[in-house]
Amino acid sequence: MKKKTGFLAVCVILIVIGWTFRTKGNNVDSVSKSERKKYGETIFNYMKAETYFNSETLEASPEVKKIKLLIDFYGQDVDKDSITVYLNQTVSGCNESGQDVYGSNFPVVYTLEKQKAGYKVIHYEEPRDGSFYEEDIKRMFPKKKFDPLNKLKSGTIFFEEEIQ
Repeated sequence: MKKKTGFLAVCVILIVIGWTFRTKGNNVDSVSKSERKKYGETIFNYMKAETYFNSETLEASPEVKKIKLLIDFYGQDVDKDSITVYLNQTVSGCNESGQDVYGSNFPVVYTLEKQKAGYKVIHYEEPRDGSFYEEDIKRMFPKKKFDPLNKLKSGTIFFEEEIQ
């Protein structure tokens, strides 16, 4: 009887240890704050060049004098040459008095390519509006990546920049 109990105890311990290592690689906590900041800088620069705050958009909105990006990390998947980050981003454009004149808040997925000096955005996806929103969220975010409990453990990164 003691042998069976001992064997069972060893099996349970091994399962717990295996489960810990399996989930640790996907947890945001396993990524240092400095590395998350590099991800955020890459995303912020991408947004300034390609999306919400490119020169074309800013010319159409002359009241925007400062841009802000707040990122809440949910998780990541690491491959040999790329990293897919799951996050929620809050984008704001502020006028001279600091009031928001533009803003959005939504979940997104970025795929970053590893490079010598940092990262480069190679893919960006956000959910579509309306009836497609829930379907896209389920497809884009594996359940373990987009769990409210994971957000509580996640890191938040904030960027802002004055417009010249």
